[in-house]
Amino acid sequence: MSKRIEKKKQKKQAVTAASAVQVPAGKANLYIQYQDQEYLADEVIERVRKKCMSEGLPELEDLSIYLKPEERKAYYTCGGNSGAVEI
Repeated sequence: MSKRIEKKKQKKQAVTAASAVQVPAGKANLYIQYQDQEYLADEVIERVRKKCMSEGLPELEDLSIYLKPEERKAYYTCGGNSGAVEI
């Protein structure tokens, strides 16, 4: 084999080996600020999940949340049902 082809192979192997290493992702927090109020997105999601579970809704895989900070409420749809929680 030519040296050029060997160098390409070595380079490709080096890139492949380097890309196989995965760096763990850090935790990210999303804060919503509105008129001197601050809401943590994870807390809002957790409140909605608890409300859905308390209402006996089946699965939470089809969960949508709509935050309206001016009303201090998070509206949600879950499994064809809808509701709201105070934030």
